Amino acid sequence: MAPYAHLAMYRVCRGPGCAYGDILAGLDAAVEDGLDMLSLSLGGPSRRFYNDVIAIGAFAAIKRGIFFSCAAGNSGPFYGPLSNEAPWIFTVGASTTDRILKSQDEKLNSNGTIIGDALAPRVASFSSRGPSRPSPRILKPDIIGPGVDILAAWSESMDNATLPNPKATFNIISGTSMATRHLSGIAALIKKSHPDWSPAAIKSAIMTTANVLNLAGTPIVNQDLTPADVFAIGGGHVNPPKANDPGLIFDIKPEDYFPFLCGLNYNETAVKIITQQTEKCSEVRVIPEAQLNYPSFSIKAGPN
Repeated sequence: MAPYAHLAMYRVCRGPGCAYGDILAGLDAAVEDGLDMLSLSLGGPSRRFYNDVIAIGAFAAIKRGIFFSCAAGNSGPFYGPLSNEAPWIFTVGASTTDRILKSQDEKLNSNGTIIGDALAPRVASFSSRGPSRPSPRILKPDIIGPGVDILAAWSESMDNATLPNPKATFNIISGTSMATRHLSGIAALIKKSHPDWSPAAIKSAIMTTANVLNLAGTPIVNQDLTPADVFAIGGGHVNPPKANDPGLIFDIKPEDYFPFLCGLNYNETAVKIITQQTEKCSEVRVIPEAQLNYPSFSIKAGPN
């Protein structure tokens, strides 16, 4: 997506799991190294932001002007088991593309790859859905992007038993992790075009210009062809050319999150854990979630 970008990789997982301390240490190292973009394809169960090491590390990143994108998780199609929900994180869900790979090993006359799926993009069945539990008025995920049957780099240290070539360095992979990489690259290109834009401005540009219709000109559907709602698509499917010239921008400075966090009824200790700054909520003009200058929000409607 961003062919001239320089990549830096940080190992935060050892063996079967990823320790919280290692994740936070890796994020802190990346922030200190002065990266422009951070992309993280890790996540866990929903939790309050002051108990979420990724949310804490991400806040340190955006304070330094670093764009931070994360995978929404692969726990769909059920509602609620979403990861990385903090509003300062760009939460990415996965969609299909307009090609379908029936098999990785096809004969020349098998028509194994179908090009031009008119109902694409569809929301991937595995893509985690909202709503956000710690902050239900902030609509999550933020965006969906290509994440099904993606040709991606593959380490020789991985289990290659299912690949025709055991020394293969590429594989066809699906997941919100794949979508996150696409969106991180798009964000990098926008940052190149607009170097003075904040992480929130870049996020806003992508979200407000996203497509809510598929190639057939009808509303985006789930992979099983049922209607996809906002808790599946967020702002919609990414449209890179439009995102580079969005017009209206919803910008948020790091300090704008203080009244938002106080509005979640977090005490001063909890706010300091996230922001690494001492703020007294009694001295802050507290705002409800929906008043954060965010590109999208959700409301609860009922007969009353």
